[in-house]
Amino acid sequence: MSQSIRTTWLTLLLSLSLVPLLIVGSIFSWNTYLREQEHALEFQRTVAGQAVVQLTTFIDTAASEARLIVQTPNFIGATMARQEDVLTQALFYRNIFDDLALLNANGQEIARASRLGVVPPEQLRSRANDDAFLKTLQQNKPWYGAVYLSPVTKEPLLPLAVPVVDSGVGKPVGVLIVQVRLRQIFDTVVNIQFGEKGAVEIVTNNGLMVANRDPQMLGITISHLAAGDGIHPGVTGDSALITHTPLILGDNPIVVVGEIPVGEALAPAYSQIATIGALLLVSAVVAAIIGVIAVRRITDPIQSLAVASRLISAGDLTQHINVTARNEIGSLQSEFNQMAQSLSVQRESIAARNTELQSALAEVRDRSAAQALLISENARQREVINELSIPVLPVGASTLVMPLIGALNPERLLDFEDRALHAIEQTHAKRLLIDITGVAVIDSEIAQGIINVMHAARLLGCSAALVGIRPEVAQSLVGLGVDLGNLLTFKDLRTALDRTLVVHA
Repeated sequence: MSQSIRTTWLTLLLSLSLVPLLIVGSIFSWNTYLREQEHALEFQRTVAGQAVVQLTTFIDTAASEARLIVQTPNFIGATMARQEDVLTQALFYRNIFDDLALLNANGQEIARASRLGVVPPEQLRSRANDDAFLKTLQQNKPWYGAVYLSPVTKEPLLPLAVPVVDSGVGKPVGVLIVQVRLRQIFDTVVNIQFGEKGAVEIVTNNGLMVANRDPQMLGITISHLAAGDGIHPGVTGDSALITHTPLILGDNPIVVVGEIPVGEALAPAYSQIATIGALLLVSAVVAAIIGVIAVRRITDPIQSLAVASRLISAGDLTQHINVTARNEIGSLQSEFNQMAQSLSVQRESIAARNTELQSALAEVRDRSAAQALLISENARQREVINELSIPVLPVGASTLVMPLIGALNPERLLDFEDRALHAIEQTHAKRLLIDITGVAVIDSEIAQGIINVMHAARLLGCSAALVGIRPEVAQSLVGLGVDLGNLLTFKDLRTALDRTLVVHA
């Protein structure tokens, strides 16, 4: 018992001290984890934002270069050779274009140059159904296509189209479609360093990897674009903290992805959580030591009380406990000693009283035996009286007379009914005369009981008659409203016998 109390108290004290500490520590650790994760995400977004600025600047520069080409003096009405010369110079001047194609208002290529050389006239084709031509001509503003990897060089290229506007009419009269080389700017962006293993990647809106420090990763597809910023599997399959920063390029944006391993990104959070865990462990050890000491000071006196209680229960009333404190436990020890002394005195008193009670008990037993004998005799006499008070007298071969004497109660009435019906069954009597001359008082319940017996006798094939109704009984029956109209009645037994014998002679 003492060990159970000690364990309970120790568990309670540790729970009260450690559970709130664990809850607060857990909440603080979780908040620290979320805060550090958000800081890491914000830092990655900042890095990605710088990359987006560089990309935007480069692409705007490429668009400006394309517009400068079509704004070259006399370029619109120049000969094919002149236009091819301008396109070739633009191709190698800044080295930011991979291919340039000039289309007329019908979408037919009229001049085209690439890094492989000028395309011969017989290889020029119609591009009237290309989105680059249709949307640029319709909207009269630059159009951006989807970034793709060159099937030959694996270099990322961006389709860009600008309208060729005739300054005289102010309307587009053709379109210049160029393929912008992005390797230079992509190499600059993906080599932005943050952390030891942090990396910047560029993917299309469909998840196609078009820029990565590792050339082997180009062309793979990633699946975490729609999941938003947070912890996702990185390109190597390990968990990483990933951000997504879009760069809008018409209907085909590209996404700058910042990726850093979770262990590196959240290292400060893990360090703080480890510190909190160490503090919790130290607190738990200190609380356990203090709890054990406090519980022992409480339970040791209780244990001594429990031992003394078991000895007293076994009959040893000489137990005495030393008072060890001046508090509630000390008061309990003092009260226990007084209780033990009081029990010793009471035991002596009880022993003396027990002797007296044994003597009284023997006397009570003798009286009880005499009383039981008297009750048995009274019961036997009552049975004899009941048999004599409700006799069944056979008169003749088929007539029974039952005189009722004294007061009737429900018990005697049931006895009367039972005797009457059994006698009819056994003797096969045809007539039953119920003599109530000796009944002084009849109430409605008794009257109804007698009537029920008469009806029951008829069901057994025996006619019943009521004999000896005295004037005061008749008045009572009338006052009670008892209907005797269909019952046979006689003034006295002699008249009933004479009448019965005459009728059935």
